[in-house]
Amino acid sequence: MVPGQGAKVTLHYNGNAQPALALAAQHPGRACAVQASLEDEASTQRAVADAVTALGPIHVLVVNHGIWPTEDVLLKVRRRAAVRFVWEATANAALVRAPRSTTASQDMTLAQWNNTLSVNLTASFLVIREYLRQVEQHKLTDNVAIVLIGHVPMQRAQPNGAARGLLTTAP
Repeated sequence: MVPGQGAKVTLHYNGNAQPALALAAQHPGRACAVQASLEDEASTQRAVADAVTALGPIHVLVVNHGIWPTEDVLLKVRRRAAVRFVWEATANAALVRAPRSTTASQDMTLAQWNNTLSVNLTASFLVIREYLRQVEQHKLTDNVAIVLIGHVPMQRAQPNGAARGLLTTAP
């Protein structure tokens, strides 16, 4: 693990503290665990502040969180012929469009949609923003980086993957 190689590492957890706390305990002074609900602004601000207090300014941020809903939600498309999804890469997101002659309905609830967006997009924004604020506050200029880790298969339309597919960036 990176702390064994000299880096200081903050381990984030939301609900299950045990793995992060156990790993941090193996590397005293080089690793700490912080709890946060990352889609909550105040919680994210507190987590970044706690990490900086425990280990000093953050030079490298790895954003590797996200949810994959346990219940698959089907994107139903009714049409006589097979439907081909078209992915368009934009500056902010990847969009799924079905051909004009289709009628689409979804089983996904607005609450499921909003939760997926909140955890996978809003939380990433909040973490990155707090990271950049502390970079500026501590006047860090060398060895700073943001690493975003996503799920490669989500770059293509998949059955049962409507919301997840929308939340990843195109190649």
